[in-house]
Amino acid sequence: MTCTSAALDPVRYRKGRQITVIGYLRGIRIQMIGEHPYRYPLLQASTLYLWPRPQHNRMDHTFIQNRCSPLFTSIGCSSSW
Repeated sequence: MTCTSAALDPVRYRKGRQITVIGYLRGIRIQMIGEHPYRYPLLQASTLYLWPRPQHNRMDHTFIQNRCSPLFTSIGCSSSW
């Protein structure tokens, strides 16, 4: 669990987003998971970095149809194998 004085936008900092946190360990918080207690470290955040969402690269698959390596598509290649 992270403690910060900054207001975090729940839309930007939602489940599934990747963050990097730099800070100091400030203790332990015990919370239940089902019937079992779980110890969560409390981190006092001094820096919080929200990583950009990964971009899904749309690869041009014409090299597969032409049986060419993607390295040679810009200079042309022979499709006779």
